[in-house]
Amino acid sequence: MLTRSPTTNSRTLPLQAPCTLSLHVPCTLSLQVPYLEGVWARLVGAGRLCVVTAVVLTAGLLAAGVPPAAGAPLPGDTLKPFSLTSLDGPTRRWIPGRVTVISFCAFWCDTWKEHGKRIARADRALSGLPVDFLTVSIDGRWADVARGKIGGIVLLDAGRTLTAELEVDRIPYTVVVETTGRVTFARHGIIRSADVVGAVRAALNGAAASAGPIYLTFDDFPSKDSALDDALLDALRAQGVQAAFFCVCNRLSGSADIVRRASREGHSLQIHCWDHQSAEMNLPKCARALEALGINPPILYRPPGKSGCRRLNGETLPETVVNPYDFARPGESEITRRVLLAIKPGSVILLHAGVSQTVDALPEIVRGARAGGFSFDLPR
Repeated sequence: MLTRSPTTNSRTLPLQAPCTLSLHVPCTLSLQVPYLEGVWARLVGAGRLCVVTAVVLTAGLLAAGVPPAAGAPLPGDTLKPFSLTSLDGPTRRWIPGRVTVISFCAFWCDTWKEHGKRIARADRALSGLPVDFLTVSIDGRWADVARGKIGGIVLLDAGRTLTAELEVDRIPYTVVVETTGRVTFARHGIIRSADVVGAVRAALNGAAASAGPIYLTFDDFPSKDSALDDALLDALRAQGVQAAFFCVCNRLSGSADIVRRASREGHSLQIHCWDHQSAEMNLPKCARALEALGINPPILYRPPGKSGCRRLNGETLPETVVNPYDFARPGESEITRRVLLAIKPGSVILLHAGVSQTVDALPEIVRGARAGGFSFDLPR
């Protein structure tokens, strides 16, 4: 049902990843554990909020021995034809040929109500254009409640065949698919109508959705592993991307070759701190250490534990920061997913040097971002 590019064929997630709750997604859960799902449904039916601690869900998954999921469709992936029974009875077959918005929902989770309103709003805004709206009930249950309340056709995945095939492990999950079957837009959580409308119009025009610049940045450079630093620079060079490195400046003289290589290859060298173990920034000392290696004077810094980039005068850059917490090593596929589902025009992606999973994730991050129409630039 899903074709991934060569860089995505070996995606794996740690066991706990399917049940990881997002602060932005009130109804994220594993769709593979019937017992947990039933508990969730009873909580919703009782009128309680769709919020369960990740600890409880993770424990349930570990006990059940659920295999890791490889991740739902992302921009650049290609959907293959599928058939499902519709809420009105007939079997509907989807094949590439028209721009299509596909949302995956569970109608026993109240998130579908607001999500459905926004999908219906997007459907009305695009009335008359050659676009189809499909809502897939991930298990076929309670779907009658959606009659007349959600845009387009409701399909029932009663056997979870499609949901499992596409590895959708969080809801709501929405994709926009262009006429060739290629996914151009993907979001989890309650969608913004304007985002759907923009993605559809871009797909109809043959353009990438939400095109704009984004900024790839790395803290903790140079790392304590010079081989990983070389591998990181190799990966960036292979993708033709330049990044900003925020340096731990007491390491610069001991890693002069790798620092000079980064500068020579067009990357931006900025200040992270002097010593990661000290709260003292000592910006002048950091700047002198960079300049001693022939590096252009820094203009930015990002203190340890902070996500925003600042100019040396203390002004914070206004760009939105996307932090996938790669330093926690959640797995290369999860790092990729967190980045690609969060980036918007102007996003600063906060990654870390010295993390092998980040190096492995870079090709897919770049591919997926470019498939979404984003270009890479250096923060200034």
